[in-house]
Amino acid sequence: MVRLILLLSLSFVVSSCYKDRVKMEVVKDCTGVYLRENGIDHLVCNKELLSDYESGEQVKITFENVNECYGLQDEVTCMMAHAYQDKIEIKKIY
Repeated sequence: MVRLILLLSLSFVVSSCYKDRVKMEVVKDCTGVYLRENGIDHLVCNKELLSDYESGEQVKITFENVNECYGLQDEVTCMMAHAYQDKIEIKKIY
């Protein structure tokens, strides 16, 4: 009985470690780098972390929502607008 409780507890702890990992699609265009989840785009503030990924690739990440992207502003490179829900900062890529 003790082993069963211990096994269930360990199983719960291990499964909860992966809850914050989200699989998203990389979307790149002339307006910036985005991660798409369930049809919703999120602007990536630290887009340099995705420089080795192509648009359409899937990545598993943890992230944090942020109010603003800090750092140098990119120059406007096109006359296109890209709608997005929020701004995020990638914490880790798995």
